[in-house]
Amino acid sequence: MLTQLPLFSPLPTPEEMLRWDKLTTESFCYPETMLMENAGREALQVLHSHVALTSKVQVLVLAGGGSNGGDGFTLARHLHNEGCQVLVYHTHPLNETRGAVREHARMAQRLGVNMLAVSATGELPLPLEWQYPDIVVDALCGIGMRGPLRSRELALVRNINARRKQSFIFAIDMPTGLCGLTGSPMPEAVRAHATVTFEAGKPGQYFLEAAPYIGKLHVRRIGMPTQVRLQEPPSWLLLAPEPGEWAAPAPDQHKGSAGKVLVLGGSTQYSGAPHLTSLGALCTGAGVVHLGCPATLAPWLRAAQPECIVHPMGKSDNWQGAVETMEALVHATTPGCIVMGPGMGRGPYARSVVERLLGIPNRPPVVLDADALSFFYASNADGTTVEAPPLPLALLGQEDCITPHPFELARLLPPAFHAAARAQKNTANSVPHPVNLAENVQANRPAALRAFIEMCQATLVVKGAGTLVAGQNTPTVLSPYAVPALATAGSGDVLGGIIGALRAKGIQPLESASLGVYLHARAGMLLEQQGPQGHLASHIAAMLPKVWQELYHA
Repeated sequence: MLTQLPLFSPLPTPEEMLRWDKLTTESFCYPETMLMENAGREALQVLHSHVALTSKVQVLVLAGGGSNGGDGFTLARHLHNEGCQVLVYHTHPLNETRGAVREHARMAQRLGVNMLAVSATGELPLPLEWQYPDIVVDALCGIGMRGPLRSRELALVRNINARRKQSFIFAIDMPTGLCGLTGSPMPEAVRAHATVTFEAGKPGQYFLEAAPYIGKLHVRRIGMPTQVRLQEPPSWLLLAPEPGEWAAPAPDQHKGSAGKVLVLGGSTQYSGAPHLTSLGALCTGAGVVHLGCPATLAPWLRAAQPECIVHPMGKSDNWQGAVETMEALVHATTPGCIVMGPGMGRGPYARSVVERLLGIPNRPPVVLDADALSFFYASNADGTTVEAPPLPLALLGQEDCITPHPFELARLLPPAFHAAARAQKNTANSVPHPVNLAENVQANRPAALRAFIEMCQATLVVKGAGTLVAGQNTPTVLSPYAVPALATAGSGDVLGGIIGALRAKGIQPLESASLGVYLHARAGMLLEQQGPQGHLASHIAAMLPKVWQELYHA
């Protein structure tokens, strides 16, 4: 399904990680005690990188009854061996623990590690000299949480967070209370200074909302065989390109073989949008960019972007009469990809162009963005059903990409999605929540993404900090980047051009969209090295050759 572009790292969900554990121990006969020992050692090394572990250091370990607690017992033993002062509070009776957890708890006990039981209310009757230990280790739940925190665990989470200013909070695998899939607290979570997670990261650890809880994230391998991730490939991938692993363009490449892009966009109010899209495509490496626009805009766009071949369409500024010339333009220019929508306007003539283009038999792949998305809206801004029937999402196929930001995605989703999201909020809160479509998407972006791709075959790019990319039969790709420099008008238009250029080069939809998201984000990061403010969308495009240089030459 995927080609060999070095773009991704595995990102298993909590459920998939548990299957990896089971496959490792049952099919490959790896002892669970060995994996737990490896996890404890890796956790110790991470702690060494943050804190000087001396005989004066006090470490409070909170251990649950599952595997996460076993990792905590193992770490406690290693810290005891380092000479630290260690005190363990456990939530499960030690004589009822089983398997590897029991073995590591017994080893720690026999070495003399102090262990006490947590009360039923979650109180910690700490000795006076232990009120603010140097380190608090959270090994309560890990990725094994199911549903909201129970009262005792919630009390422990609050107890840990109350010590955050005085103690270094260290979470093993996942801060207690944080959802491993969405990165949302349930309803509260430990706010760690650092988190160590094992074998691979988890989706919830990379969402922007999770950052205050995760702290510094460390991903450490613990010896699971590589065959495990091959036999059970994860449903999520982390966007993590490997610089220096990229094949250089062919020496005999020419403009015809570098990819041809056709941009369709522009209106009187938004004449700059198609210009920025074309600029993004050119700076990504497209050999030829054609730009189709309303006739009255053509002279200005031709002057603004001399590298583009500008085609006036119709005889006005609003796409009137453009339907008749658009199909001929597609056949004449033979683009490898069409980017449609930037600055197009939302009038009936523009809608006709969108509908006709998507209905062309055997048409090129399309990147649908900006105003073109509005013709597919199922929901009004208040969450009610639109009066005029939207264009059917069935017009988009597996070769196409669609690039909404959260509010646009919210309006593409049916009112039933928002009604369910609102009901869930009102169940959790005594004060009824008003309709906020973008908030419904942001509160659970994985669910919103799944709801959309069940309706549409195109590859979806949910723009924003922590961009998501997915198709119907692909993993979900999570971009871990949050780049304030990209928060500028026209930034999304540039991204559309980037993805269009990559599709025109023959790169598959998921990879084109993912690589485009990375190029866009990295260009913004390079701009931020020049200063925190004042960056324009055209600056993003201009930085793209520098990003390519990084990828080709590590």
